[in-house]
Amino acid sequence: MICSMTLANLCVFSKISRSSSPVRINSTGGSKDVHMPDFVTSYPGAKLQSTTVGSSVTGATGTISFETSDSPAAVIAFYKQKSAAAGFTQGINMNMGPTTMFTANTDGGKKALQVVAATSGGGAHVQVNWTTK
Repeated sequence: MICSMTLANLCVFSKISRSSSPVRINSTGGSKDVHMPDFVTSYPGAKLQSTTVGSSVTGATGTISFETSDSPAAVIAFYKQKSAAAGFTQGINMNMGPTTMFTANTDGGKKALQVVAATSGGGAHVQVNWTTK
């Protein structure tokens, strides 16, 4: 099961596998007290909207959603620089007008990062997804 947070801080569970391994879910609904891997960096000045972190014996996954007054391009540039400095190789780079996305991974895909930034008001709404195996 994985818990996805909504802006109203409601937890929505969905089944993701039939694995018998235990899953620990930590949904904070906006708290900054979340255990994330060292390659996931908080964006400076971001207004955190929600976080979802799940882990099992096979790995961990998480999502951070936030808003910022910066442009989607500035957010993507920040995460590209941080991931490159951490040794990640960039994968997909997409610019779909008001929405921009990029992916990166390292260690043969054992660590992966996806950042999606969309224009929102005078800034951007951002979702950072990560996985470790």
